[in-house]
Formats: sequence, structure tokens, C-alpha cells
Amino acid sequence: SSCSGPTGHECTSCKSGYGKKSWGCIIKCDDGYYADILTNTCKSCSSGCNKCKGAEAKLCIDPAAPYPSCDSGKFYHPGLKTCLNCHYICSECNGATQYDCTKCKHKESFNQVCVDNCEDDEFWHI
Repeated sequence: SSCSGPTGHECTSCKSGYGKKSWGCIIKCDDGYYADILTNTCKSCSSGCNKCKGAEAKLCIDPAAPYPSCDSGKFYHPGLKTCLNCHYICSECNGATQYDCTKCKHKESFNQVCVDNCEDDEFWHI
């Protein structure tokens, strides 16, 4: 990237794989994903959405024809055009990480994120 000062809004270009915004550079994501500006990572759009500005269905800007259905514990990856496994902690999901669970295997969650069951003398750290 090329910048005229230390802050993001002073950048005039971004490195490969990133796009220029008024406030700095952000990762470019494939169809079916959006750029999470807090983590600068790509996250899944809601099911049935080609392009979106966030995970919620109301943030879909390019609805897709319905994706093929996947078996329980799997989600459809539009870029690869195949079903992939959910994170091991999810029984249903719309992406590969524990943050993409729509239903938890163990019915345990913390701040709407699925977590493992812990033994009595253990605790979960997120």
C-alpha cells in the first residue's frame, strides 16, 4: 500500500487483495462473503445471498437463486460450489467458523457463539 501519513484515510492505494475505502484499506471478499471491518476478515453472507454488506438477510444486496441444500452439519460454499462441513461445534451453520453457527451441538452459547461443554473445573475462553 501507499500512504502519505500514518492513518488509514491517508492511504492512496492498497496492497493486492485489499480495496480502498475513504477510511483505509479493507480485504476483498469472494461472492457469498462480506468484509468484516472489525476483524478485516471475510465472513459468510446469509444463505441464498451472492453479495452482501453483512451477515443479516436484510443486508443482502444480490439475492441468489436458491443454493442447493446440504446435509445437516454442512453449508453451501458459493465460491467452491459445494457443501462443506460446519465448525465441529455447530449442528447447523451458514459458514465454516464457530461464529457462523445457526444451531449449536451442545446448546451452549456465550454471546451468541457456540461453545464446547466444559468439565466442572474448566471454563471456556473466547
